[in-house]
Amino acid sequence: MSAQATECCATRRYPGSDQAARLFKALGDETRLTIIRQLAEQGSVCACDLGACCDLAQPTVSHHLKVLREAGLVTTEKQGQWIFFALRPGLLGELRAWLADAPPASAALSGPHCCEQGEPMSASPTVKRVRRVVREHYATAARRVVAQGGASCCASDRCCSSAKSFYDLDELAALPDTAANASFGCGNPTLLAHLQPGEVVLDLGSGAGLDVLLSAKRVAPTGKAYGLDMTDDMLTLARSNASEAGVANVEFLKGHIEAIPLPDASVDVIISNCVINLSADKDAVLAEAFRVLRPGGRLAVTDIVVRGAPLTSQARQALSLWAECVTGALTEAEYAAKLETAGFEAVALETIKVYGPDDLPRGEGATPIEALIDPDSEIVSAFVRALKPSH
Repeated sequence: MSAQATECCATRRYPGSDQAARLFKALGDETRLTIIRQLAEQGSVCACDLGACCDLAQPTVSHHLKVLREAGLVTTEKQGQWIFFALRPGLLGELRAWLADAPPASAALSGPHCCEQGEPMSASPTVKRVRRVVREHYATAARRVVAQGGASCCASDRCCSSAKSFYDLDELAALPDTAANASFGCGNPTLLAHLQPGEVVLDLGSGAGLDVLLSAKRVAPTGKAYGLDMTDDMLTLARSNASEAGVANVEFLKGHIEAIPLPDASVDVIISNCVINLSADKDAVLAEAFRVLRPGGRLAVTDIVVRGAPLTSQARQALSLWAECVTGALTEAEYAAKLETAGFEAVALETIKVYGPDDLPRGEGATPIEALIDPDSEIVSAFVRALKPSH
């Protein structure tokens, strides 16, 4: 790296940067911004009222208020049996002052720098770009299934795996057609999870709710199943499916799997079906999964992985194929290493299916996906297991 590039990429610090970074990080979530706006408009607000005015489940509100409180953005006051939250006095002025004191971007980044020369600093697309493409892809799929009266969105099994390939047909028959036909999984994590009555289970990227509904029946009558998804169309469909199926011990939350809106140590089991590969920040996903699991909790997911060499940077840029669960995939070794870095133990990956060229989606580009994969590598679906230590 040239001296100029080194200077360009060196970390610049301005007075108060550490504190400001903590504040802005806590604000970097749509739900928390909504809560901040409500507090700015109404002053002191009871936690129970925030759930109603923001249309959020109480566990979601509690999680976000905890983040805001720990970052020093809000204060609390107990009035009888109720806890009221308010913005910390002087907070908004403090943020404005810090922004006013920061040098303009043109001064901070004047002249050419390494990010403008050759490869970008990160070969992978940004989290924001990936989220947008993934959200649009699955929102369109959900609308298509509804428009077709519950018929499958797939002309063949190539664009998405058929639920009938992985699930008990009697179980599927007891659920609305739209639950199975808007499922885009690569396995059946409910088989892997060994769910027990009374447990709390969370499905990351729950889509139309198939795995949530099946899990809810397994943990009933005292257990509960949460589904987390960022796509409004899928959430609407999932809630409709739960109502039609008569499954009451479920709750579908809106949010990102990189910032799970549940408290620490609140879940016994985390499942997911071909979703973690869709994230551009898998370290954050696995760290959040570890956080919300109780000690001894289980991670039991199915996902697409690469057996062999990692995908090239050219493959990573194929966002339409990322949305179809291919070019965001980790290798088996990468997946295991990230789980262990997050704190998990007893990590194991087991191949379910190997995908040949005819099984893979075409994407929107002119280059076929097989041309972007190392000849000695394979795209596979896998069971992924891990445990949070019990101590």
